[in-house]
Amino acid sequence: MDHARSKNEAPIIQRGPALDAATFQRLRARITTASGIFVLADENSRFVLERRLQPRLRQRGLLSFADYEAMIDAAEMEAVLDTVAVHETYFFREKRQLQAFAERIVPELARARDPIRIWSAGCSTGEEAYTIAMLLAERGLLEDNRVELLATDLSRRVIESARHGLYGASSFRTTEAAYQQQYFYDAGRGVWRASDSLRTAVRFEQANLIAPDAQHIQPPANGGGFDVVFCRNVLMYFDEEAARQTLELIYSLLKDGGYLLLGHAESLLPLGSGFRPVQFGRELVHQK
Repeated sequence: MDHARSKNEAPIIQRGPALDAATFQRLRARITTASGIFVLADENSRFVLERRLQPRLRQRGLLSFADYEAMIDAAEMEAVLDTVAVHETYFFREKRQLQAFAERIVPELARARDPIRIWSAGCSTGEEAYTIAMLLAERGLLEDNRVELLATDLSRRVIESARHGLYGASSFRTTEAAYQQQYFYDAGRGVWRASDSLRTAVRFEQANLIAPDAQHIQPPANGGGFDVVFCRNVLMYFDEEAARQTLELIYSLLKDGGYLLLGHAESLLPLGSGFRPVQFGRELVHQK
């Protein structure tokens, strides 16, 4: 008998364990409880989660998602959240809003001559925080240690990446060459590294917005709250309760008159959030 596969025979694809519907629902609930991230209940989301978590099952020699879900502890949940969080970012994202920040908000803060405290919440691999640092450096505000720039993210992995400050071409897709040349150096093999002055300007910490570590995100007690909080393209992935809780946290940590900058897809805050809208040209920001 010829055991060779015929030309019309489809190859056997080893997909690994399937994520059954009941376990998918339990994982969805645990992810939202742990992080605020809302995973849609559709079949595409189930397939994506299945594909992303299968390597975790293989590492542990598990043959079912039910067994995997049962063994998830705090450390493993951290890995699960890292697989579902969206880490897409790049330097100078949403340029018009950054221009409003640089031309309207920063001069206001500079005139006050007080310490300037800024928080990048959900900073991913650090491009947003380093962009803020560059804009402040352009106005000479990093030279006298007036600025305290905190950047936090749920993922320990992306925080470590941000601290190293190594970036490829995609991170510079909307960056003017002058910024790249001044604030980064060529580390070889198509990778650029943030300058020492840029990296020392930002304090990167892991923090969960719905279970915050007060030591990480509380500004110094003797100096009031943050002047500006960037929380861009974060709330759009949260469920309603987590978004409300995060807005309450940000409001409590902002100085009176402080600003909240959201992503363009999140520009409308829910009623009762306490913020008032402020228009800078075509850009809408929110003020306490």
